[in-house]
Amino acid sequence: MRTSLNSLIASDEATEIRSAAKYYQPPRPAIAGTTQVLLLRPARAADDSNLKVLAALDEQPELRGEVLLAFLDGELVAAMSLGGRRVIAHPFVATTDAVSLLELRAHQLSGSVTWPKLARLRWFARAVTLAGYQPRRDRHVSCLQALE
Repeated sequence: MRTSLNSLIASDEATEIRSAAKYYQPPRPAIAGTTQVLLLRPARAADDSNLKVLAALDEQPELRGEVLLAFLDGELVAAMSLGGRRVIAHPFVATTDAVSLLELRAHQLSGSVTWPKLARLRWFARAVTLAGYQPRRDRHVSCLQALE
């Protein structure tokens, strides 16, 4: 009985993942010499389906509570739970910089940044900006503005 119940649950879960994968479009590769836009923002109710797909791609459980999202050129590539600081990221996209900025923003929101650490984080934020990431200034405060 238990084995058949487990296989039924696994089959149902696989069906849900397949149906979500039908609508998934992978991020477009960047063209050399172009800048990429990295956007950090809190999750909204409308982001639940995107978070489920991202969690399924990363083979991790879904994030609960307050979640901070990272979008690279409009595509969700990483998310961080502010409560437990657990991260899920797109396995087929380079997300190291996005995850680092999510951690920086989570520290800012929690108020746990000390001054020596703040100097290192400010240096990192400038380095990432010089590497080509252009924050969207029309709607959100950039990482550099928040640190100064």
